[in-house]
Amino acid sequence: MKHKEDLFHLIKSMSKSEKRYFTIEASKWGNSETKYLELYQFINGMKSYDEEVLKKKFPKNLSADKNYLYESLLKNLRDFKRNSSFYSRIRELIMDAKNLYKRGLYSQVENRLVEAKSLAMEIGDQLALLEINKLEPFISWHTNKDFIQHINTLFDERKQIQSSLNAEFKFTELSYLLSMVFKKGVSLEEWLESHPDLQKMMEIISKPDQSVKVDYHAKRRLHQCNAIHAQMSGEHERASASFAEVVDWWKDYKKYKSEEFSRYVVDVSNLINAYYKIEAFDKVWEQIERLEEEATDDIEVKGLIFLKTSIFKILFFLNTGKAEDLNQLGEKINHGLSKYQLNEGSRISLISNMAVYGFCCENFDKCIEWCEKVTKQRNKSETRIRDQVGLQLLWLMSKIELDNIDEIENAFRSVRRFLKQKEVFEEGRFEYTFFHLLKNLAPLFGRERTAHWGKIKEELSNTILQAETAVPLDLNELGVYWAESRSNGKSILEIIRHQRKD
Repeated sequence: MKHKEDLFHLIKSMSKSEKRYFTIEASKWGNSETKYLELYQFINGMKSYDEEVLKKKFPKNLSADKNYLYESLLKNLRDFKRNSSFYSRIRELIMDAKNLYKRGLYSQVENRLVEAKSLAMEIGDQLALLEINKLEPFISWHTNKDFIQHINTLFDERKQIQSSLNAEFKFTELSYLLSMVFKKGVSLEEWLESHPDLQKMMEIISKPDQSVKVDYHAKRRLHQCNAIHAQMSGEHERASASFAEVVDWWKDYKKYKSEEFSRYVVDVSNLINAYYKIEAFDKVWEQIERLEEEATDDIEVKGLIFLKTSIFKILFFLNTGKAEDLNQLGEKINHGLSKYQLNEGSRISLISNMAVYGFCCENFDKCIEWCEKVTKQRNKSETRIRDQVGLQLLWLMSKIELDNIDEIENAFRSVRRFLKQKEVFEEGRFEYTFFHLLKNLAPLFGRERTAHWGKIKEELSNTILQAETAVPLDLNELGVYWAESRSNGKSILEIIRHQRKD
């Protein structure tokens, strides 16, 4: 542990089941160790980290106790995952083989390595296969009558593993490179100049008709590279086809999928976003339904599926107009929020999407209700602070729409205080400019308000788009839709769908 807040962040990242497991295990430590459990429980109850408060509560040996607790938590997380992790099982089998070899129990060693090798091949763990291959000649010496032939076979296998592993590393590196270029504006030419070995890989993906023979994880990474390159080239049909191949790849690696389900969800998310680009909304919904139908007993995986499918549905409804009743959708999401132990960032992200959806449906009471699930919390943490800022402004926009004179002035004061507290209320920032646009709009009526809608649209379309700071919840874009809908007498959803088509 290097930083004072590392322990706090580790505890806050743990799931409900992981915390329960640690608490049960820690209760077995005995009376001499209860102080560590007390330290854990105290930190777990903190909304934000405060070292001085901790020092007052635990004045003796705090630094050493925090380090001990940190290492204990990591050990418990390893133990917690051991029974369900194929990676852990492979490592245990290899360790067993090494221990048995020292005792001369060669047939038992062979049995362990056979099981480890089979499992490693199922999940495509090339590093484990390489380590197993390294051990196999020693066992073959003692157990195999046809030693020379077997050794030659093992050496051929090793070359194949090394080739597969090299391709996996190269395509993985290239996929990260292309992602940086695509999303962060990194110079592809400069990077390739300093990585000449990647130039050959780039030539492969820039010629999609060229057949490339790769296996295991290199195949998935190659499809990813093709997809990202297609996005960069504006070939959205090709991008969606390549992302579809990425998702199809998981069908051959079911054990790896259960081990790394969050990676699978990321790949499905990329495919859904690609389908949005080509307006293949039937395929979007098909992927959402497939994700919902994933069979699993893992409560954390179920929570992840709930989170992603809920957000995808909201985006689907916004893009297609095939909206589910807002109240019914809200009930489902409220049920999921109470059922699944989502981390705070995920929870705020889902609430933010529901609040935006409520605003776009022009159900401003519901929008306020969703905003206040976050804005009315005491001792707000710094998690997803951009979303919290956005929710404050969205809440204010809804208050203006409801036009309750008695509440609006208090609403402006409340939001102003929050923005100042978070140090985002200064000239040049989106929040400052947008707040004052709203402030000037609130007291206007009739033609004066109509004229001001035009000013809001102009400001958001031009000046603020050049702001250096990030815009929370894409309120610049939503603000333009809002202003245009009020100027033209159309619903916000109509404007959004019209803009999407253009």
